[in-house]
Amino acid sequence: MEYVLAIGYIEEVILQLKEEKKIITIKELENRLNKLLDENKEIIIAYAKVALDNINHSANKVTAREMEAQIQTLRDLYTTEELIERAKKL
Repeated sequence: MEYVLAIGYIEEVILQLKEEKKIITIKELENRLNKLLDENKEIIIAYAKVALDNINHSANKVTAREMEAQIQTLRDLYTTEELIERAKKL
């Protein structure tokens, strides 16, 4: 399963580098992947924190499916920036 994530991230970085007409080196690939992963890490953690907070304030139990449902709802309610700010307050 991890290889699917790896392929997606690598593809995104390579497309960015080609668009910018930059040479694809190991170091540049690593730097870009680190930056992309850090950005996505913050977003994923924000979704998880806000979703869990919502579940804890409801009558629902914490399950993977309930977290998924909360995240889908949050996606429609907040911009990424709003979600990250809300998560920082928790």
